Amino acid sequence: MKIVLVLLTFSLSCMAADELTRIETIVKDITKLKTDYADLEVENSKYKSALISTQNENDVLRTNLKLYSNYEAKDKAYKKEIEALKDELKTLNLRFKKLQADKNEFPQLQMKKKYQKKPEPKKEVVVTEITDDGEIVFFEATTFRVNKDAKIFDGIYGIEIDIWDKSTSFTSNQKTSEWIKITGYFVNKTWQSAPKEMWVKASDADKR
Repeated sequence: MKIVLVLLTFSLSCMAADELTRIETIVKDITKLKTDYADLEVENSKYKSALISTQNENDVLRTNLKLYSNYEAKDKAYKKEIEALKDELKTLNLRFKKLQADKNEFPQLQMKKKYQKKPEPKKEVVVTEITDDGEIVFFEATTFRVNKDAKIFDGIYGIEIDIWDKSTSFTSNQKTSEWIKITGYFVNKTWQSAPKEMWVKASDADKR
């Protein structure tokens, strides 16, 4: 009987030891899982911070890009206005030179009529200007007429903006060897100034 009790006690002791070992193993596994989870939480927090930082950088880049686009558009507009003012200044300077050439510097010093020669026909004073597009000649305003259905451009070698019917009349005081600038045209026999830069090929127009 004692032997049976000893064996039973030994068996129970072994079972208890095994159970304790199993519980200790489970506790260790749970502890490790908690540690791993904590590490994952730290990493996740880092990723969230990095994501927020990246989003903030993207927002700054978008804002800067928008500001740059607005600046670029304004810069182009300013450059276009400056070029227009330069062209206007050139035209005014050439007109002034032409007026100076036509001016009589000493109008008060005139001979008596009997000594005066008959006036010669007034010669047209031609002023020229050298530009990137070639030599532009300025002359007295003259009426022209297109000799066919002609294309109209927004500048010398510019973009086509219109097509005029044959025999449409216009005025000009500037030309190059290949182009004539349109300064005005006739609508219902009434002349009106050209609202923008307009040029026609010289081969497509004749003097009236």
